[in-house]
Amino acid sequence: MLLALPLGVASYAASQVLLVVGAMICGRSLDALAGMVYETGDERRDGAYTILYTISNIGAAVPAIAGAIAVAAGYHAAFAVGAVAAVAGCVAYVVTEKKFFGPIGAKPDDPVPAAQRNKFVTALVAVVVAAIALIGGLLATGTVTISQFASAMSTAAIFIPVVYLVYIIRSKKTTREEVSRIIGLIPMYVCNCLAMLVWTQSTSIVAIYIEQNIDLNLFGMELSPAFFQTLPGVLAIIFGAIFTALWAKLGSKQPKSPTKMGFGTILWGLGPVFMCLPFMLFAPGVKVSPMWIVGFYALIILGEAFTSPTGYSAANLVAPAAFSTQMMSVWSLSQSTGAGLSILVSPLYAEGSEIPYFLAIGGITIVAGLLVLLATKKLSAKMGLDKA
Repeated sequence: MLLALPLGVASYAASQVLLVVGAMICGRSLDALAGMVYETGDERRDGAYTILYTISNIGAAVPAIAGAIAVAAGYHAAFAVGAVAAVAGCVAYVVTEKKFFGPIGAKPDDPVPAAQRNKFVTALVAVVVAAIALIGGLLATGTVTISQFASAMSTAAIFIPVVYLVYIIRSKKTTREEVSRIIGLIPMYVCNCLAMLVWTQSTSIVAIYIEQNIDLNLFGMELSPAFFQTLPGVLAIIFGAIFTALWAKLGSKQPKSPTKMGFGTILWGLGPVFMCLPFMLFAPGVKVSPMWIVGFYALIILGEAFTSPTGYSAANLVAPAAFSTQMMSVWSLSQSTGAGLSILVSPLYAEGSEIPYFLAIGGITIVAGLLVLLATKKLSAKMGLDKA
């Protein structure tokens, strides 16, 4: 709604703050609720998370829709339409919440006494305000540059989820059996971090390659740059629908979670390896077919259709009773870990070194997937999947 108002930078800044606060409050509640609907051992769990994965990617069509509205009536009108759609979604949720979820998730898994909660909220607000003031002051005075700040945040993004995972494991509220299950999930977590490292290449180096080296004419049709932003979402919807039907068809005969994660991670790794081909076959500056990028996205999104819903489903399954939503957040933060790793390895990239750079990232990712694939039986037993 703020972006629909012609208030310039002020409305943009306020909208970003609201988006961040909204994401902080919601967390991964939806993923936690989805897991609560199913009993342990229900083979429909992975299929349910695949449905969620597919639905979430329908939003990939938004850039195309918003862009069309913006061209016809301006960006403020496009954001206004988005605001109306968001309000409609909220109303639909409020109306159907009790019918679909009933008492599920109505109470926190590990409630905090009111007195402690109030103290914690007060301390949290104070820390956030102090952090904003400190960072703002350091940037304003030039004591810290934007580049240094980005590097520091990227490094923190790698370790924050690890620290919180250790906290969950060491908590007195986590039983020994729950600790064992979490440890079995860690190799899959590493795979997802590497997958996110690959994904970050698609939004940086590959995006630059698209702009500079891709012939936007395909079979006589002139493609817009927005096509390559929409393509991953469209592929995710297609692959997600296929896997939803496949897991429902296979039922109890479907592969175990580590098998899906291992195979999917290998596909993620094949993406950057595949991108080595146009660099090998064509000289710098030569315009190449967009089918190279379609092939790249087909590989990594096919991998994502395996790993993303499987990872959330497995994280929900092994989550300790006292940390159901937090465990989903830790898994989700593997995205920030992958992005942090990308910024740390980006100095190794230089124009002309694309082949060894992509081979290294793809090779490491493939090896990680193979190791998880080979350890499927041990990891399944560790995570308690054989009992499920």
